[in-house]
Amino acid sequence: MSHSVGVQFSAAPVANKDIRSPWRSRLRLEYRFLSILVTVCTYVMKGLRALHARLGGIGHHPGVWKGFQFVALLLGFPIFQIGHELFKFTYALNQRRALLLSRENALLGFYDDALEFPHLALNNAGVVNIFHRLSDANRRIQRGRNSSNC
Repeated sequence: MSHSVGVQFSAAPVANKDIRSPWRSRLRLEYRFLSILVTVCTYVMKGLRALHARLGGIGHHPGVWKGFQFVALLLGFPIFQIGHELFKFTYALNQRRALLLSRENALLGFYDDALEFPHLALNNAGVVNIFHRLSDANRRIQRGRNSSNC
């Protein structure tokens, strides 16, 4: 009796292949790109904040010519506005990142922990309104953490 050793072909490796993996890799790649973009925007906002503070500090020096103080004041307004618009852009990027996380969780089978922030939209919101919305969201997150620790 001779036993022949042959190559066995089966469909199991093909059937076990996850067809969702290209979507997951695309989501992860986009998430990483958005993370880098958010980091760059954050550093630019930090520089704009420092420049705005420096221009605002010029008005407090008694020996500075009044015309120079006026020019510094005029430059301070657009710098603040650019920083505010950059903040809104960065916030939108972070909302996109949260959406990507919820989609990846859905691909992994976690449907009930979707991250949604519909009440934090920044459409025509001023600085004070944005600050209050973010503070409210932070308080809700802290309450959730405290209740889960009990």
